[in-house]
Amino acid sequence: MSKNSTSSDSEPPSTYNISMEQGKVYVVIVNYNAWEVVRECLDSLLESTYWNFEIVLVDNSEKHLEFAKYTKDLENDRITFIESEKNLGFAGGCNVGTKYVQQQGNYDYIWYLNPDTVVDAQALEKLIEKDLFYQTNSSKVGMIGSKQMIYDDPKEIHSLYKVSDNEHNIVHVTDEDSLSEGVLNGTEFVQYLTGSAMLVRREFIEDIGLMDEEWFLNFEEIDWQQKGSQKGWKIGLAIGSVIHHRVSYSIDSFNDGYYMTRNHLYFVQKYFPKDVIKVLLGKIFSINLLRAIIRLRWRWLKGFIFGVSDFYKKKRGRL
Repeated sequence: MSKNSTSSDSEPPSTYNISMEQGKVYVVIVNYNAWEVVRECLDSLLESTYWNFEIVLVDNSEKHLEFAKYTKDLENDRITFIESEKNLGFAGGCNVGTKYVQQQGNYDYIWYLNPDTVVDAQALEKLIEKDLFYQTNSSKVGMIGSKQMIYDDPKEIHSLYKVSDNEHNIVHVTDEDSLSEGVLNGTEFVQYLTGSAMLVRREFIEDIGLMDEEWFLNFEEIDWQQKGSQKGWKIGLAIGSVIHHRVSYSIDSFNDGYYMTRNHLYFVQKYFPKDVIKVLLGKIFSINLLRAIIRLRWRWLKGFIFGVSDFYKKKRGRL
């Protein structure tokens, strides 16, 4: 059963009548050892008020017996299950789902959604509604995000969108009161979205291509969005679309430290090469590193050290 939440009053009411033929959506979910929470995600999707969608669940877990067990239990005519031969990472799993959707041919959007999310009944409808507004106003919007709440604290916002700070750290914006009137009414846009929930237009995917799988985990969606920005694509926000997110449900502490550190440095090197040393020094002397030391987060610290080392070794892809 989906969590209940009311849409924000700050977003103007829609003047658009959404029909179920408005646009075909494929929801692509990449699962990695999260079968315990996938059912709630799927159940919430199947309660959606917008019904012109199908679900593609790509399993990266490498546990073949679990795949057979859980997919049998979750069978539904609207869900296609795909088992990858190995853990391809987030980008690789998304690309498997995207290629399947492209083979079907009949799609207008792909909604990339984490398996540890639960969507409100109107979440997808509100996204399509906002996209209709952008199209009507000739805005070149390639993807739209939702308001993401923390699953265990439904009143606390996890992410509205993301911005880059002075050291090119990609940080969440969580203060709804800080949103400009332009972002709310669709005349201004946001910088980045978190990859846990992105409604992406077909035209964006055909123009920019698939996600780069060499990131494996973390920054693949930011890189994708950056490529789109360089070609004139914008990113929108549908504040009335609400999802609930169990943050970092299946990410190991070592992997979090490793991929976030290594890939952040790669991202800076790729787009802001003059700032690499400044960013590295900022990481070494950061409050986050000090906190990890004080709290004895040894696995995260080990991942951090390996991430810096492998960045200089030019290692890409899976560790």
